[in-house]
Amino acid sequence: MSKGRISISLVEYEEGSVRFYATDLRELESRGLAYTKAEVFYNPYMRSNRDIAVAVASTLGEGFSAADVMAASGVRVLRLASEAGGGRLIANDKNPLAVYAIRKGVRANELSDRVRVWMMDANEASLKIRDFGRVDYLDVDPFGSPAPYVWAAVQAVKRGGVLAVTATDTPVLYGVYPAKLYRAYLAWGEKTEFHKEMGLRLLAAFVLRVAAMYDLVATPVLSHATRHYARVYFSIDRGALRALRALEEGVGWILYCQRCGWRETESGRQPPGEETCPLCSHNVSLIGPAWLGELQSKDLLSRAVSWAERRRHWISEEAMSILRALASEVGLPPLYYDLDAMASRMKLPSVSPRVVVEELESRGFRASLSHCEKKAVKTDAKLEDVMDVLRDLARGRE
Repeated sequence: MSKGRISISLVEYEEGSVRFYATDLRELESRGLAYTKAEVFYNPYMRSNRDIAVAVASTLGEGFSAADVMAASGVRVLRLASEAGGGRLIANDKNPLAVYAIRKGVRANELSDRVRVWMMDANEASLKIRDFGRVDYLDVDPFGSPAPYVWAAVQAVKRGGVLAVTATDTPVLYGVYPAKLYRAYLAWGEKTEFHKEMGLRLLAAFVLRVAAMYDLVATPVLSHATRHYARVYFSIDRGALRALRALEEGVGWILYCQRCGWRETESGRQPPGEETCPLCSHNVSLIGPAWLGELQSKDLLSRAVSWAERRRHWISEEAMSILRALASEVGLPPLYYDLDAMASRMKLPSVSPRVVVEELESRGFRASLSHCEKKAVKTDAKLEDVMDVLRDLARGRE
């Protein structure tokens, strides 16, 4: 950069209905560099993330206001404006090269009348939005942990609006590094066979607790763990008593036995005392505080799926698959069963999750595949019931 001019090589991409500009990823790859090293960041593997964001934002109605406080190439904001009917939108990034690329994309899509471009720190942008007009939809999608940005972001969303939070530090959230999990999210946890759903529930509880500090309620309305990230959308409400009630009724603890796979949830402010597994008498692990309520809103999800079905030319098959899977999980209790882990523990052959779902349903239980893991199921059956199904299916093969 010299004399106020920016010298950077950008290429044009297309996603959904928009054109946008970012670093040439193929040229980057030819130099042996990962996409994370791009001067203007664009991750093509997050396409489904953005597809779902557009579908969720569409439920807010025509002309909604929105902001992406870490916009990078700006593709998400451009799509919110072009596809979801966004009215007043803000694309913010502290990187001047990204800001240049965003402005180029805004002009290319003829959206200058609806999209404003800012260049500042993400928290500074959220606080500016709070002070000069909250938005209906706000997106926080950082490298790594979103924890440093949640406190400002929750304050920038209107009552009844949606806050979307992405975490890419999944080894931390999924319990691989328990000490770092505690430092980043003030939660206890360790690697479990349902670690992806555990991560979603720990992230949801963290945002809910931060929101409560400002007499705000952040209720999860759609959540998914996909590829290398965890993503939770929250409906924002206001009121000290509502915030307290949400904490008391929705946040609690997960008890888990590493030996046999038994698990149980327990609500309450205080962690349970020392517990032993009722099935094998092994000491159990304590996980939490975790969100124990619904991770999906049936109504919002239904409207998002309906919108996406009508616009299949913009929405990827991966995003549609995730949305349909989430719809099938609505109303089922927390924590999926990893069938490979169970079969290995029981010294049984692997079995098709679809067959297990069908067998559970034939026995009067509700069950579905899990969007988190290909070889997992969610069900209202207890561990012992699922184990019985695996044994019976194994005998049927003999």
